[in-house]
Amino acid sequence: MERPKRRTLLLRCLADLGLCVLVGVPLFVPAVIVVIDQAKSISWSERQDRWRFEAMPPNDDALAVWAATRTELRNFRAERPNGSRGLLLRYERDRVKGPATPDWDALGYRRAYLAESRRKTPEGNRAHLVPGLGSWVFWSFVLAATCGMGAAAFFLLRRTRRSGAPLIGLSSAPARGWWKWLLLACGALPLLRLMQSALLRVLNIGSGSADPIAAAVSQTKGWPLCLVVAGVVLASPISEELLFRGLLLGRFRVHGYLVSGTILSAVLFTVLHLDPRHYLELFGAGLLLAWLYHRTNSLWPPIALHALNNGWDTMQAILSATS
Repeated sequence: MERPKRRTLLLRCLADLGLCVLVGVPLFVPAVIVVIDQAKSISWSERQDRWRFEAMPPNDDALAVWAATRTELRNFRAERPNGSRGLLLRYERDRVKGPATPDWDALGYRRAYLAESRRKTPEGNRAHLVPGLGSWVFWSFVLAATCGMGAAAFFLLRRTRRSGAPLIGLSSAPARGWWKWLLLACGALPLLRLMQSALLRVLNIGSGSADPIAAAVSQTKGWPLCLVVAGVVLASPISEELLFRGLLLGRFRVHGYLVSGTILSAVLFTVLHLDPRHYLELFGAGLLLAWLYHRTNSLWPPIALHALNNGWDTMQAILSATS
């Protein structure tokens, strides 16, 4: 059998990768739509204004009617503190706008002045950073997209194996002593994180924006956390290892291009995570997973390492939300 060129293998791998992405993206689109729809409220903030008056009407009915006609206000409430000629207004309004200012004279209030104005911005409240990210709807579609990509990768890997290429599949048992290599790889993960942190300090790069998946996990409460575990800790490692190690690296490895396949699978694994600040750590993890795959001749040890890493990140996100 003629040995294919690297360019031919690269084109096949990119075609398979594109097919898996095309399967997963449509399943993820509804999750994005849910987030965008709910995120419209992100520009709103809670306000509290204290007004003082020289004279006030006996009740605030006229003020309530005025507030009901204002579409830029939500959840408007007016309170009269005991023993004072003033009002405490509570409402929600677009955060780029200032305090709401009624025509006090027309409403029967005389000599009004704003004594205090406070605003609670969404940035100060974790639950309002990206509304919808913690919902079961979002995580259901994330799980569906991950499983869809995994199913596509599994089908392509199985079809390639049936064509005669001796690739490693899920049915391939790991080599004897695989657990030793897995423990060694687990010990290398903290070193990758330290190297990543050191690089960011050297380059004087700050924390930047939070990872969207970590932000979503931190906002998730209750039983939707089961979907988080199913999608991030279980389905994602299996899907990604089937694709990057089983299909992409396996195809290069079986034809004798082990180094080229290792680098290519690590690069694609890094780039497709769309997290430039952690590219060093991701590339190192891609190389480490490829090494573990090669040493154990199985997909299961890389899947286990990948799941442990994602599980650790998930636990950290959950704990940070409760602190």
